[in-house]
Amino acid sequence: MSKQQDIATLINSVQSNSWSIELPQTPTFPAASFDIDVQPERRWVLGADYARFYVSVMLYDKSKTNIMNTASAMRAAFLPFEGFLEETDSGDASFEDYPNTYGYFMNFTVRGHTG
Repeated sequence: MSKQQDIATLINSVQSNSWSIELPQTPTFPAASFDIDVQPERRWVLGADYARFYVSVMLYDKSKTNIMNTASAMRAAFLPFEGFLEETDSGDASFEDYPNTYGYFMNFTVRGHTG
């Protein structure tokens, strides 16, 4: 499996209703969407194919308590993940697409092989 697939599997293990990039037109909640941006590390080791994987996770739920519990579980799942470097940012997300729904964003950095 690729590192991107491993990350997607990790996210799905915490929130099974997860979608790459954006939610479907009529989502059910709780849910998550995520994006993975891969930036090669060109100066690290020649030919080693290392990259930084910048992972953005957006959590959605009708309950503030549930969304915070899911955020804690997501954080706990990423910490032991091979290549995990840091959680760079997280917090409440403001959006108006889904009335009476809370949003919470999390950004992680992971390092690994691209191949």
